[in-house]
Amino acid sequence: MTKRLFIFFALLLVGSVAFSQSSAIKKGNKKSKKGEYNVAIAYYQKALSDSEYKGESNFYIAEAYRMSNRLSIAGSYYEAAINNRYNDPKALFYYAFSLKVNGKYDEAETQLRRFLEIGEDEYLLKWAQKELDQLSYLVVLEEKKNFYRVRNLEIINTSNAEYSPVYNNGELFFTSNRQNSKIYKATGTAFTDIYKATESDFQKATQRIYRNSKAPSHIRLRILSQ
Repeated sequence: MTKRLFIFFALLLVGSVAFSQSSAIKKGNKKSKKGEYNVAIAYYQKALSDSEYKGESNFYIAEAYRMSNRLSIAGSYYEAAINNRYNDPKALFYYAFSLKVNGKYDEAETQLRRFLEIGEDEYLLKWAQKELDQLSYLVVLEEKKNFYRVRNLEIINTSNAEYSPVYNNGELFFTSNRQNSKIYKATGTAFTDIYKATESDFQKATQRIYRNSKAPSHIRLRILSQ
C-alpha cells in the first residue's frame, strides 16, 4: 500500500511539474504577443529545467531576443534548441543570422546550407540563398583598406545605448537610455531620452591635485543635462 501511494504521489509530482513548465511557456507566449519580450524570456527560462520542453523553450528565448533586436545574444539559444531536437528549420535560419552578426561567417555558411537542404518556406529559402551568396563578399570587404577611424568618446559614452548624435551651435544632442527609471519591457532596459552636452563636456583635460591639511584642493565636474 505504501509503495502504491509513493508511486501515485511521484506521478502526481511529475504531472504537476510538466503542467508548470507548459504553463510558463503559455504565459511567455502571451507576453511575446504583447511585445514584452524581456518578461517573456523570464517565463521561458522557467521551463528550461524540463527536458521535454528544453528545445522549445530555448527556441522561444532565442526568438524573444531576436524580436527585441538582440540577435547577437540569441545564437546560443538557437544552438541549444537545435541540439535538443527542436525541428523547426527556422531555428537553423536565424541561428545563421546570429552567427553572421557575431562575425562567424564560416559557421553561418554551414547553417545556411543546412537550412537550404531542409527548409520549406519559399521566401526564407530565397533569402537564405541571397545571404549565402553575400557572405563571401563580407570576407573580401573586411580585407579592403578602411580610411575611416572610429574613436570612442569615453568622456560621454557609457555602457548604455547612445545614438543619433546631432551637433549644433557648440552643443551635442544625442539619444540615450542612461538615466530613465522607467523600464522598457521589450528589452529590460530603460526608456530613451534626449541628452545634451556642450563642447566643454567632451574636452579632455588634466588636473593636478594637491592636498594638505591647510590647503585642500578639489575638482568640480559638470553633469550632463537632460
